[in-house]
Amino acid sequence: MEKRVIGYRKPRDLGEFGPPTDQEQAWLSSFAHRRTRVPKGVFRYRTHEEANADWDRWNAEGVAEISMKQDLLKLLQQTLRGELNRTRRRKNRSPWVIGGLTVAIVAISYVLHEPKIPSSTLGRGTELVCGVKSVYDGDTLTASCPDGEVKVRVFGIDAPEMGQEPWGDRSREAFRGLLPRRDSVRLRVIDQDRYGRVVAQVFVGERDAGLEMVRQGRAVVYEQYNNSAVYRQAQAEAQQARRGIWEKPGGQQDPAAWRRLNPR
Repeated sequence: MEKRVIGYRKPRDLGEFGPPTDQEQAWLSSFAHRRTRVPKGVFRYRTHEEANADWDRWNAEGVAEISMKQDLLKLLQQTLRGELNRTRRRKNRSPWVIGGLTVAIVAISYVLHEPKIPSSTLGRGTELVCGVKSVYDGDTLTASCPDGEVKVRVFGIDAPEMGQEPWGDRSREAFRGLLPRRDSVRLRVIDQDRYGRVVAQVFVGERDAGLEMVRQGRAVVYEQYNNSAVYRQAQAEAQQARRGIWEKPGGQQDPAAWRRLNPR
C-alpha cells in the first residue's frame, strides 16, 4: 500500500508549461471580480496610491465642512452686529432674533473649537466610543469623543517613525486601512504617557487594531510596556513570514533605537 504524506502540494505556476488554459483563465477572471467579506467600515485597496487618494478625499471633505461652518459663523456674527446696530438706532428691541443668533453662534463655535478631554480624568479601564478624526502615524491618532477630543497613543506597539522612509508611511497607511471612515472605534484606556496622550487599546468591532498592526508586520511589540504572549506570538509569525518591516533588516525593526539616534 502506498504511503501518503500529509502536507501542502505546490501548485504549478500559471504559464510554467505554456499559456494558461481556458479553465485557468476563467478561474482568474472570476477571482478578480470576487468580493471578499470584510468587517463593517474596513476598506481594502489594491494599491497604496488608491488608499492615499481615498484618505485625502476624506480629509478634503472634512476641511470643506469646517470651512462651511466658519463661513456660516462669520455670517451669523455679521447679522447679529447688524441687528444690534438697528436696535440701538430704532430703540426697539427684538429679543427673539438676537437670542436666536447668539445661541447659533455659541453652538457653531463649540463645534469648531471642540474641547479636549483632560487625559488625567480618564482612568485605567475607561472605555470610550469615538470617531477617528485623524491619523498621525502607525501608532497615534486623534479621536473625536462625545465629551471632546482625545489624542491616543496605541497601547503595546511601536510603529516606524514618519522619518523612517518608506516604513513610516507604509505603517500609517496600514493603520488607516484598519480604521473605519464613518463608524466609531472603541478605546480602552490603559495609561497616560509623558506627552499627555491617552494610551489605549483601539478596537474596530472586536478586533484589536494594535495587535493587527503587529500581525501585519507594520509595528513591533513595545516590550517595555507590553508583555502579552498574544502580541509576541503575532510578532513571531510576522517575522517568520517576513511581513512588512521584517522584509529586510534595518532600523525600521527597532523604532525606539532609531529615535534615540535621531532625536527631535
